[in-house]
Order: sequence, then structure tokens, then C-alpha cells
Amino acid sequence: MISILFLGNSIYSDDKIALIVGEKLKDRLEADGFEVKFFERSGYALIDQFLDKEIVLIVDSVLGEVGKVFLIEKVEEITKLQNFSHYAGISGAVQFIRALNPFQPKIFIVGIGVKNPYTVSESISQELEMKIEKIADDIYNIIRDIFKAKLTK
Repeated sequence: MISILFLGNSIYSDDKIALIVGEKLKDRLEADGFEVKFFERSGYALIDQFLDKEIVLIVDSVLGEVGKVFLIEKVEEITKLQNFSHYAGISGAVQFIRALNPFQPKIFIVGIGVKNPYTVSESISQELEMKIEKIADDIYNIIRDIFKAKLTK
């Protein structure tokens, strides 16, 4: 089964964007046959989310153009990025999983651009709030493009 993992931290303003968008997409993705999970921890705790999986797609906030959604084409490049708010967690987990060959799943990473994922707040920034529907559509379209044969739509 393909697992889609939405990362974030609900106490930080824009860092929770993947969690919010994941909730919007959850029913639709599950209806398409995907396993949907939400994860608010980082570091090596992420490794458990990869075990016994063939394919994992991670969605997380990334410092960058607010609301821009993009696919990281080469997961190996994640170790060179310092823009993910969960940078150490994703990088370390991916490196560790790679070392566990042959148990490594195929990993895709989708970033959502945010300006400041580190402010403690119950709400996300207004700029990001106005783009939630488009972000959700963009993420679903990326998933659809990657897993064309898997989707029913």
C-alpha cells in the first residue's frame, strides 16, 4: 500500500499547513486506496513510518514562496536542503532507511512553501490561509501524476 505522510507541528503557525491540507485530502485519498497518516514528530521517529512500506510520499512545509507546491525529484538531494522545517528529521530518516537496504521504500517528498514555520500560533498566516484550496488541489494533482494507475479518477 502507498502511504502518504503529512508532517507538521500544530503549535507552530505555518508549519501545520501539511496537517491542515492533509485533513482536507484525507477522505479523497483514502477513497483512492492510499493510506493517509499525520505525523507531528521528527528525527528518527520518522523511520517507523517507513517500515513495511513499498512507497511513501511525505508532505511537509518548506521555507520558500508562500503556497508554492513542488515535488522533490531526487530524494538524495534532501540532505543538501536546509529549507524544510523538519530538515533533520527527513534527512536523517531517509539516510537511515537507505542504509537498511533492501527494506527501503520508494520515497517522494512534496514541499509546501511557507515564510515562517517557527512562530507559535493557533492559526496559520493569512497569506497561506488564502491559498489552502489551491495547495490542496496542487498536492492532489502531484499525487495523481505520480500514481496515475493507482487513482480511480
